Amino acid sequence: TAFPIRSQQVWRSMIDYKYPSEAVGSDAFEGVLDRYTNSHTTSGNTAVLLQNGDDAYPVMLNLIASAKCRISLETYIIENDETTNTFFSALREAAARGVEVRVLVDAAGFKRGTIAQLNELSNHGIQARIFNPLFMSWTIFRFNNRDHRKILVADGAHAVLGGINVSDDQTGDGKTGWRDTSILVSGPAALDAERVFAQTWEQGGRGF
Repeated sequence: TAFPIRSQQVWRSMIDYKYPSEAVGSDAFEGVLDRYTNSHTTSGNTAVLLQNGDDAYPVMLNLIASAKCRISLETYIIENDETTNTFFSALREAAARGVEVRVLVDAAGFKRGTIAQLNELSNHGIQARIFNPLFMSWTIFRFNNRDHRKILVADGAHAVLGGINVSDDQTGDGKTGWRDTSILVSGPAALDAERVFAQTWEQGGRGF
């Protein structure tokens, strides 16, 4: 076959996939979700809807400012603009007070000049990595293997998940700028988000 192994696996999973027939909310349905997402259902969590940058960015910056142990930030688009400068300043301040800070960005998702900024983060004690650098993408399949996750986890207790990147374009209320949504999750589920971050960090990130 002409398909690489990874593409064969994706194609086979699409063909063999069967929609679960279990009732939504049942224990059986939760078991199906756990199997497909390679995670486990937890209790004791709270979730708050964050609509657009006006809601999400203050929450995210507050999590960075209040973190005591560690911060994990993973995003696709990260611009060379004022919003990025604000986030990077907050991350530098966190590292200065002894917080472990890790930043993972996708190679195709940032603009010219950001690499220098990531190097500058490293100089301040922040661990910064790029997912799947373009110069290492030897095939079209590898080149298009992008990291579109947007995850911020603070102290393994709070996580912001969803579609909001780090960009001036996403500031506003949805009428101005891009329209996007995230969720603030507090509780054991935040550790699942951190586990997903750690997997990508180890498997796809390249340091400086």
